[in-house]
Amino acid sequence: MAEEEQRSEGGDDGQADVLTPADYERYVAEQNEHSARLGEATLRVIEHPYHELKFHSDNIRISLAEIVMPNHAELVGLLSTAPWDQRPVNDYMESVHRSLHNYVASVYSLRKHVETIFDRRAKVIPEDEDPLRAAWKAKKAELAEEPENFFVFDLRTYIQHYAIAPIGHSTRGGQVDGVLRLTATEVIVSTKAMRRLHGLNTKTKAMLAGRDDIDL
Repeated sequence: MAEEEQRSEGGDDGQADVLTPADYERYVAEQNEHSARLGEATLRVIEHPYHELKFHSDNIRISLAEIVMPNHAELVGLLSTAPWDQRPVNDYMESVHRSLHNYVASVYSLRKHVETIFDRRAKVIPEDEDPLRAAWKAKKAELAEEPENFFVFDLRTYIQHYAIAPIGHSTRGGQVDGVLRLTATEVIVSTKAMRRLHGLNTKTKAMLAGRDDIDL
């Protein structure tokens, strides 16, 4: 039994295998060569135009799902809970300013990301053969029908280049069952302040025309 165990640990002569310096050098050389080939293959994948397009497309999906939409939900949530008398208005407006800034900034970033992606796609896929470009043009045409979309970008420009958003808190009262009560509470945007911004989109100008303020 002992003899069998001894033979299983060694070669035919019963001696254990020994790694010589030459064997080790050959092993290291093979590993280095393998690593170099793997690195070259990885680089070819990373530098492939379609890999780059997928990378940017994934970034758009993440930006929309994890940044823009949560920012939008937070802002809408705040605007739907404008205070009556439960919370100090100053604290509330600080939250609205922060949330509005985050939202318009993230929307603008998403827009620029999309534009960059289509500029890059045009270098890989002919525009008339790109199915996404046709869908994007249709979506842009749909968005262009809503002046509020242009207003958001103009508001972002105002915040970045002029001052903090020109917003305020407004309440209105009226008779309810014969008693004077608050009937509305909302966040408004000063149209007078917005008109100071040079380069307003024509649809934003039309939206602001004849109004002192608009409901955010």
